[in-house]
Amino acid sequence: MLARVLRKLQLNFVGRAVAKASMPEVHGIGSGRLQLEAVATHNTVVGGEVYPMAAALSHHLSLLYRDRLAAGPATLELGAGTGAVGLYAAALGAKCTLSDKNIARAALQPQSYGGEGDVEVIAGTSSILIDMLWRNAVSKNKPDSLSPASAAQTTDWPRLPEACSGAERSLRRARWAQAACFRHRRNAAANAAHFAHQPSVRTMDWSDAADLASAHATSPDAAGFGLLLGSDITYEKATHTSLVAAIKRLLLPTEAGVAPSVALIAHEARRVDMWGADVQLRSFEDAALEGGLQVQRSRLRCDEGSEGYLLQLTLGVR
Repeated sequence: MLARVLRKLQLNFVGRAVAKASMPEVHGIGSGRLQLEAVATHNTVVGGEVYPMAAALSHHLSLLYRDRLAAGPATLELGAGTGAVGLYAAALGAKCTLSDKNIARAALQPQSYGGEGDVEVIAGTSSILIDMLWRNAVSKNKPDSLSPASAAQTTDWPRLPEACSGAERSLRRARWAQAACFRHRRNAAANAAHFAHQPSVRTMDWSDAADLASAHATSPDAAGFGLLLGSDITYEKATHTSLVAAIKRLLLPTEAGVAPSVALIAHEARRVDMWGADVQLRSFEDAALEGGLQVQRSRLRCDEGSEGYLLQLTLGVR
């Protein structure tokens, strides 16, 4: 009883610490575990690691969606991060596209201060998550940014000591670029046996109408996707309305007598109000209902210490 009360207080006032997780093994075209690269984002950006909900949603797909995925449905993962869920779906047969957006470079750096005590804000955006997706997804058309020559031009470098000379910095960066390309080849070799259909990667901000239109145009017959996937993408209330609009835009309209297209969203309870209600989950469900989506919530099996929910979102029959 005391432990339950203490946990509720933690979720209310502090929030739940985000744990890392291990993906379940794949038993599809190939067997074993996917090789997934993660990136350090100083805990300021969600998406650089594999989290419990990604593992839980993948396990759910393996149990209940294996036959549907084996048919090769057009699938899009939103806010893919490492691409864990989308790649797992691809390993079960889906024709999957992994999507995420460029993030603010300032979010990748520990907070620093100028000589007068002002917070230094780094301008621009970073493609660090998209580049990671390319290295985890086995793409035959690797972007030029992953070649050693062009990677040496990137600005997303590990922090180097100020005492490093210009020549030493260039040498370290060249080695870092070569290591990044090696990781891509290593992941490609390890993952290739799992996929019947080559996964693809695209940059997409779901709040951007042009990005949505471009993604929708890549779906079969530009009609929409039969399956949308997302894990750990429902924690910012300000994005809920645009996320719901994106789901409605990207889902394939459902015809009478046909299995409905569906968005499967995995959500972890990280913060609750004083009555124990998950405020983030409630906000997203309200936005989905107000947006005209049909919502079905169920508990999601996950690692001990995590409380997960699966939201199945569908359009009405046309």
